[in-house]
Formats: sequence, structure tokens, C-alpha cells
Amino acid sequence: TGVIKLTSSLDFETQAAHDFIVSLTDNWNSQVSGCAYTPLSTAGIMKIIVLDSSDTPPKFIENCCYFSVAECDAMGTEIGTYLAYDGDLGVDDDIEFSFLSSTPPCFSLASGGLLTVSTEDCIDRETSETYTLQIEATEANQPRQSVRADFDIRITDCNDVAPEFISLANNFSVYEGLSADSTLFSIQTFD
Repeated sequence: TGVIKLTSSLDFETQAAHDFIVSLTDNWNSQVSGCAYTPLSTAGIMKIIVLDSSDTPPKFIENCCYFSVAECDAMGTEIGTYLAYDGDLGVDDDIEFSFLSSTPPCFSLASGGLLTVSTEDCIDRETSETYTLQIEATEANQPRQSVRADFDIRITDCNDVAPEFISLANNFSVYEGLSADSTLFSIQTFD
């Protein structure tokens, strides 16, 4: 009949091309012509190239996004860049990044994936040693497929807290005549 039909669906990511042999044999009627029948045939190789469509969501690059930031870093400090790639092999969509959940006001995320400190004196390691950010990576083109993941930002300590006296008496009484190496008192501190 000359019609070629699929027996199963095609998927570019599984197989980008299919080769097959097509053979043709004539159907010459020897009784009508009175000649001996010798069917003639030919064969050829055909290739079907599968074009990719945007049917696979993006993927975060494995181990891309383990960041830490010092609690004393200034506003605008670059913490790191989230990385993802289009899940479709033959399509090169740009990927846009965004926060999903309520995010601590300490961080800013550019659509290109760059995470920065957004507020001075917001990050405090003594309050929290990690922040968990829920990030979404979305394809820029239609259909806009996306992937979501949680990433922890580790907060490192800075020398930002002055030492404190635990107990300090304002006045001490001592007897005269003590030797030069005598202990007068101990001061307790906390840092």
C-alpha cells in the first residue's frame, strides 16, 4: 500500500533515528501480457529522524548546589549559582530559577540562578546554622516544564559577638600584705 505506520511511539531521548529497509516488488500480470512472469523488485534504506520536543522537565546538575555563607557577609555577596539543564537532548531551553516557598528575607535569587545575600545583618549562625531554600527551575519556552528541589545553605560563624562577663563584682576587698603571686579573684566569661 505504500503506507508506513508506527508500531510504538517515538522518543528522541531513547533513539534519535530509525533505519529500516523498504523493498518493492512489482505485481506484473504475465497472463495478460502473455510473457513469462519474473517479478522485479528493488530495495532501499530509509531513515526516520526523530525531532525532539519539549517533553522532559529540566534537571538540576548533580552536586551543583552545596553552598555556605558567612553570617557576616555583606549585602550583595554572591553565594553561588544554581545549575540545571534542559531534560530534552535536542532542545536547548533557557532555564529560569525562582524561590517556591516563603524564603528568609536574607537571600535573593536572580532568574539566571545566582544566589546573593539580600539584607545586611540578616544571617545569624547563632539563630540558625542552615537555611533550606526551595528552588524551582523552569524552562523558558512553551510548554514551561519545571523541577523543584530543596537546598540547604550552611551558615558559617564570624567573630560577631563580644565576650561577656558571667559574673563580675564591682568591688573586691583584699588584705594588705599578700604576696605578689597571690590570686585575688577569678573572672568568669562567655564567648
